Amino acid sequence: MSKIKVCGLKRLEDIEAVNACKPDCVGFVFANTKRFVSDDLAYELKSKLSKDIPAAGVFVNEPIEHIQALVNRGIIDIVQLHGAEDEEYVDHLRRGLPVGIQIWKAIKVEVDLSAFGIDNPKTAEEISNELSLAEERSRYAAAIMQLSSQIKKRMVENIHADCYLFDSKVKGIIGGSGQSFDLASLPTDEEIGKIYFLAGGVGFNNIERIIRQRNPYGVDISTALETDGFKDREKIERMVDIVRRVSAE
Repeated sequence: MSKIKVCGLKRLEDIEAVNACKPDCVGFVFANTKRFVSDDLAYELKSKLSKDIPAAGVFVNEPIEHIQALVNRGIIDIVQLHGAEDEEYVDHLRRGLPVGIQIWKAIKVEVDLSAFGIDNPKTAEEISNELSLAEERSRYAAAIMQLSSQIKKRMVENIHADCYLFDSKVKGIIGGSGQSFDLASLPTDEEIGKIYFLAGGVGFNNIERIIRQRNPYGVDISTALETDGFKDREKIERMVDIVRRVSAE
């Protein structure tokens, strides 16, 4: 059964919402984005979070000592890295963490295929649905193969992580873009070789297809669960229900 992570919590109302419907994990964002939370706020939120819901901390090239301090204070239970952290960084980080604390690493997947010779791209999935001519389909297939090769290279570079998180890469945006990428670009489960989450543009319009097509270990969702920039309790509850229902089929 695919797990569900609700990311980007920053209000006590958000904590009340997840405590009610019990997703498998939540996320606090310590990177410089619109969902940023301070250490003190994260501490307050975690103190109200149900003890059976682990919290991940989302970081981008963060000083190692800060991450270790957050873990040691009990503010986060999982480390989620979204920057240029290399193997040396992760090894250093892990040595200062308690045994059993997982380190997840984001693998960025392009949503704009113009770099691969596709003209006037929207999202990769929209392109796939709209192409009709054999030549265009051939070009698209070649682009997907090239992108898949790049993803495999990034996986090798981050083999030290306990879990991968495949997230959309949008120029100039760090996470939370709401843009999806084409699942066809992902390697097979056997090639991935470890547990992984799918993120980036996961929403009500595609969640059932994502689970049925890939059956990932988990899905990481943020933007789709918001109304006017804030987490929406009804949307969180509805998404948790959908993920668990479809996963159980």
